[in-house]
Amino acid sequence: MRILLIALIFLSSCNQTQKKKKKEVGDIDFETHVEPMEENLKLQVFTKFPTEIEGCSCYFSRDSIGFANQRYIFVDNFEDVAFVKVNGELVRLTRKRSEDLEDNSVKTIYKNENYNISVKVFEGKTSGDEAWLNQGTIRLRSIQTDEVVETEFFGECGC
Repeated sequence: MRILLIALIFLSSCNQTQKKKKKEVGDIDFETHVEPMEENLKLQVFTKFPTEIEGCSCYFSRDSIGFANQRYIFVDNFEDVAFVKVNGELVRLTRKRSEDLEDNSVKTIYKNENYNISVKVFEGKTSGDEAWLNQGTIRLRSIQTDEVVETEFFGECGC
């Protein structure tokens, strides 16, 4: 009987979408509604390059382990097209501008009708004849909601 009561309490608490907190300020009692924060914008991993990516390209993973396992979060064609996977959908973006920064990095901005992406690549070391290992940050912003996700990356650019 005791186990059944505990299980019912546990299950009923899992079904709540809002939590109520009671606060006291001076002699006044009031309730506030606290909604759980949901991160709607998710930069996800993909394993196959889109067909538009051939030859010279940059391809980045969250870290060196993801890179070794070919689990990418960003790929571009070294020209004007980049891809990321956002909320389960492979998204194509167009390069708008690129600039060299004082900290020996390059910042490139990509955009489409739904998202802006800022990719900051720090000067890397040679990993082959025409390839360089790089690290940096990717900042993804939803144009509709202004929600932002930022992550560090490890990857390679080359031909």
